[in-house]
Amino acid sequence: YLYTLRKDSDLDDIEPDHWALIATSKLMAHMGDADHPDCTRKQALDHAAKVCKSMVLTPDELLETGGCLVDDHRTCPTSTRIEGYSAALTFLPNVTMPEKALLQLVEYNMDAGVRYLLRSQRVAGDVEDNMLGSFPGVYPPEESRRDGSTEVRVDYVQHALSGLIGYERERFHQGKVRISMLRRVAEAIGWGLRRLVLTILSFVLVIGVMLWARPKSSKLH
Repeated sequence: YLYTLRKDSDLDDIEPDHWALIATSKLMAHMGDADHPDCTRKQALDHAAKVCKSMVLTPDELLETGGCLVDDHRTCPTSTRIEGYSAALTFLPNVTMPEKALLQLVEYNMDAGVRYLLRSQRVAGDVEDNMLGSFPGVYPPEESRRDGSTEVRVDYVQHALSGLIGYERERFHQGKVRISMLRRVAEAIGWGLRRLVLTILSFVLVIGVMLWARPKSSKLH
């Protein structure tokens, strides 16, 4: 339904649907390599990639926002985007080659957004509400004071924590798992090559010894 609804839509007309990215991650895990009668893997991945494209900011835009993933300095939409991007990292590596640049841009947005969230978190010295460790609705502080958005709500904290946990899982833990698997494969291949080389050298050495030790035939006079 969402693929059909949005396939011909302009990027500016697609809402930042982090829930669709989370659902796509679950769907890909459920579908495996098989298509569903109502939705192929390609349709699901194409839709999710289009949602990502509608959400990501360029590096220049991120410089202007100070790492906030929206242009009005709100923390909660930044957190929900990080949640969606964390889910997207589970399937974006499987999309077609033209989308590889999108994967890099998603990771760039995640890194910038997480740095922004960590700067916004209440730390010792923030005595306005004495809620250390919480996340305000708007950051930097001068923007919060200007529009009265200094309050802290449960969803601000919940989405921030969920986004940070997803970021740590996909950018560090899962990445290390993938690297570790590649290293094990490389080590296995390397060990196999070493064994092959040693076997060949041993065979050559044995043949050489046999030829050297073979009795030399005497010449008849």
